[in-house]
Amino acid sequence: MKKLFFTFILLLISLLAFNQNIPSYEPIMDEFFSIYKNNTPPEAIDFIFKTNPTIMQRNAEEVTQIKLKLSALTAMLGEYYGYEKIKEQNYGESLVVITYMLKYAYQPLFYTFTLYYPKDKWQLQTVKFDDKIQN
Repeated sequence: MKKLFFTFILLLISLLAFNQNIPSYEPIMDEFFSIYKNNTPPEAIDFIFKTNPTIMQRNAEEVTQIKLKLSALTAMLGEYYGYEKIKEQNYGESLVVITYMLKYAYQPLFYTFTLYYPKDKWQLQTVKFDDKIQN
């Protein structure tokens, strides 16, 4: 009986040692939307892309194009009223795809973020924005 108990304890300890205990991605998204509301959408895009330096280094021109397109689009949508999370899909513990609806005066704008936790922090993998509802 003692042997079984000690085996159980060792198994439990080993399982706990391998548990990554990954923190929530939500503080990054809260900061993104705070910058979006209080500054400008392009500044929020800069913030979220800086979570993954590789993207900023390799795709600086594409990031600039995204910011220009976003500025043009949001200028046509009217006043910004806030956002709602409308979909979240987890792929294990280290990858999440989240879609938000941003509420504007004329119509909503949808953002889909793919965030990845490779080792010690959440980072952006992809972001898409669209003014059409996606299934």
